[in-house]
Amino acid sequence: MSKDEIITAVAVTTDKALLARVADVLSHREDTSPSKGERETRLITQAEAAKRLGVSTTTVWRLIKEGSLSVISVRGKQRVRLASLTQYALGEADHV
Repeated sequence: MSKDEIITAVAVTTDKALLARVADVLSHREDTSPSKGERETRLITQAEAAKRLGVSTTTVWRLIKEGSLSVISVRGKQRVRLASLTQYALGEADHV
């Protein structure tokens, strides 16, 4: 993912906690990462994942299928792990 794509993904997010963490990182504040439990439990819909990445829902579906995004089933519906989305957006995901 290019720097422009990452900037776009951050720019379109509506997650205030994520934006606050980005601001903390840019300000070089210490210990800005969410707790492990928080990262593992935050889930979003595929449509929200597509909006945050600035791509189509079909692209999100392909990323899930290829293993680039991690999902969990909640009452028969797939939800994307926010940590997986963040890792992918930052170019850190090999196959989550």
